[in-house]
Amino acid sequence: QQPAEAAAAEEEPAAAEGGRPKRRRTAPVDYVALNAQLDAEAKSAGGGAEGSKQG
Repeated sequence: QQPAEAAAAEEEPAAAEGGRPKRRRTAPVDYVALNAQLDAEAKSAGGGAEGSKQG
C-alpha cells in the first residue's frame, strides 16, 4: 500500500501543478478570444449563417 500511495501522491501534485494551472490560464483566454471573434463575425455577417452553424 505504501508504494501505491506514494506513486499516487507523486502523480496527483504533478498533474495538478503541471496540468490544471496551465489549462486554466489558457482555456479562459482561448474561450474569450473565440467568443469575441465569433461575436464580431456574427455581428458583421448579420448572425444568419454563423448562428445556424453554432446552433
